Amino acid sequence: MDNKIIIRMHFELSDSTEQEKISQLIQERLSQLDSVSKTKAIPEEPRTGVAEIAAAIAVTVLLIKSSRELIEELRKFIQELKGLIVDCQELGEVLKEVWIEVGDERLSLEQVEQQSDEELKASIK
Repeated sequence: MDNKIIIRMHFELSDSTEQEKISQLIQERLSQLDSVSKTKAIPEEPRTGVAEIAAAIAVTVLLIKSSRELIEELRKFIQELKGLIVDCQELGEVLKEVWIEVGDERLSLEQVEQQSDEELKASIK
């Protein structure tokens, strides 16, 4: 297993008025984590489809730790991300969906939490 994970996240927002503010909050909050080497949050253009999505934010994070600590850091990162979601909700922003890509898998936060360390290690390879 490598000593880094690239995590891609996608936040779907119910309202586009705070998109830039939420992007800055996400980038500032995640960049403060010790294990995060790089982070970038970018507002995306509104999309329409079966369900209306007023706004979206794409986020890429690079976690770097020794390979034996990487899964532990990923779990800490998920907890921080959940706290960030609560903060966004306190600002009045409803996040319609949040998913992350770890390795080749696209997972909800709950799915990441439910996976064993061995399953997460297999996803990252």
